[in-house]
Amino acid sequence: MDYIEICEWDKFQHYKHRNPPWIKLYSKLLEDDDFDNMPDDSKLLFFCLLLFASRKNNKIKRNLVFLQKRLPIEKRITQKMLQPLIDTEFVKCYQDDSKPIDECKQNALPERETEKSREEQKINFLRAFNTARKLFPNTKRGNETEFDNFCKKHKDWRQVLPLLKEAVEKQIRWRAESNGEFRPPWKNFSVWINNRCWEDEVVVGATTICWKCDKPAKRHTMDPRVEDGKSIIYFCSDEHKPERKAHIR
Repeated sequence: MDYIEICEWDKFQHYKHRNPPWIKLYSKLLEDDDFDNMPDDSKLLFFCLLLFASRKNNKIKRNLVFLQKRLPIEKRITQKMLQPLIDTEFVKCYQDDSKPIDECKQNALPERETEKSREEQKINFLRAFNTARKLFPNTKRGNETEFDNFCKKHKDWRQVLPLLKEAVEKQIRWRAESNGEFRPPWKNFSVWINNRCWEDEVVVGATTICWKCDKPAKRHTMDPRVEDGKSIIYFCSDEHKPERKAHIR
């Protein structure tokens, strides 16, 4: 018979020597990235398993039909709902009275290989982050320090990480194509990360056209015909530089 147990069960316990009438639940769970990225169905299953474990001395039959009958979950309980809890080590599986074993995981790797896989995954995350960091013109701190800050500030960092390099490249191009238009100076990389500046919308690749012809404009000046002195007009050569009485066709 296979069983499920809650990992670190003692921290959820208040009464040590009998089935508790209530259990502890810590608000810091809301800051856990693994829990946050988990499907909602798995989160609900975890809370129900916590309560059920208090009645079963943290020894729950790993039988999905049995759990369906005993837990207050209307949706069908499946291995797909349970697996994220196993993968993130919120629960463990074991057989009879033996120590928890990894064979309970569906197509899972041995523990040491799993740890190695996590280390490799972190290395890949750091490399991807460093690619964007090295492109950024204004960085002061090291890659790991910046990456730790990135993960701490943004719960969705896994989804955001692939977007950083393209966002930096796009903002570099946007500044290079200013044609004399104002562009704000680069922020410090940490500030750029904290303020989610990768979400800033900039237009790149747009060609400014001369006011008098269809050629690309290489120069600009304040429009002499507008009294506010704030309007900018673009022209391709001195011949097309606007005069006060010029007429734009």
